[in-house]
Amino acid sequence: MKIGIVFHGPEVIDSGYAQTILEKLAIYGNITAMLGGTMGKTAVMDAGLNGVIDIQCNLKPSKLVEQLMHKCDIVFLINHGKNLLNGRRFASIVAGNILTLDMKPFIHVERPGCSDEEMFPCNQKAVPHVRYFSKILGIKPSGNEFYASSIEVETNGSYCVRYLSGVKAGENIFINGIIVGKALTDNVSVVFKNGMLFSIDGGRLKDHGAEKLHGYEQKIPLDLKKAWIKSGKLRDRKPYAVNWDNNFRRNNISGTRTALIDHDAENTFEYIFGSEPISDSAITIGDDTTAIAGNILHRFSIPLIGIVDGDQDCEGFMNDLYPSSTVIIVKQGNDDIIGRQIKKSLFKHTNYSRFQDFESLKHKVICMAHDSIERVINY
Repeated sequence: MKIGIVFHGPEVIDSGYAQTILEKLAIYGNITAMLGGTMGKTAVMDAGLNGVIDIQCNLKPSKLVEQLMHKCDIVFLINHGKNLLNGRRFASIVAGNILTLDMKPFIHVERPGCSDEEMFPCNQKAVPHVRYFSKILGIKPSGNEFYASSIEVETNGSYCVRYLSGVKAGENIFINGIIVGKALTDNVSVVFKNGMLFSIDGGRLKDHGAEKLHGYEQKIPLDLKKAWIKSGKLRDRKPYAVNWDNNFRRNNISGTRTALIDHDAENTFEYIFGSEPISDSAITIGDDTTAIAGNILHRFSIPLIGIVDGDQDCEGFMNDLYPSSTVIIVKQGNDDIIGRQIKKSLFKHTNYSRFQDFESLKHKVICMAHDSIERVINY
């Protein structure tokens, strides 16, 4: 049997149950395992599973499932949501976005290892397989058939509202991988006007993220019904194993190839490894981006220059920056301004550039931001 598995999020990896599931299913067939999402990828690396779980794809879970349906006999989606209801909702949305949903049996496993763990079918073909695999994995099957559902959006003239489930006060709100705000209550909805993010009811909108979401001056509208929206912390628990590989392939070219990561931490892997030659340093724009990207880049001994304006959302993750990194704290709201100057002057409106060395690049950036700098932190 050819078995496909899509893991979602870091929690199921950090708990150790991803490895347990892989070991149990490997007895019954050949496994192709994949995972999307930046923090999930770092969890896979920390657990030493990057040789078993493919983390190269930067696709939504529904697209990964579609890929596996074309080459596997059965496909599993493994998730660890905040609660069972939230996990069910996630699975139903994934299933609702799969064009080939009825092609192969599709089974969802939610919150393995928890008291409310559950396995249920996401299409008709999966129904006869659930009880069999529930015994193999030791996860209780659902008593209810469970199928796809679409995302509900309320429309009132030029306004569209989408209600979020499972949100907790204090969590970040992500749209298409970009942090656009913070939840202030447990009841949050996002409001779009003419395809543009207008407000976050029950939360605080982050203007920088909203601008990035719509392409800054391009003001690209989005379909709220198709947008990928989630809430949560970067990573809820510490990994159960850490196996960092800092000896990745370096460039044999003089100077430093630098990637510019501007409010787009979700694609850090792609910025560093998605082009040739591989980037060996980075400039990051924004507090959240610097924190998330820095946490990832440390695993590969890659230093960064972070431009932040003192937002405290991810302050704890700043401790994970690789030695020789520098964080430049500028006046409130100036990180975007400096970021645009850097992209124009140093990167010529691209995402990559080559410099003589990392220290000289630091000097150039500090000189460029001089009038706005409040503090410089060297690691």
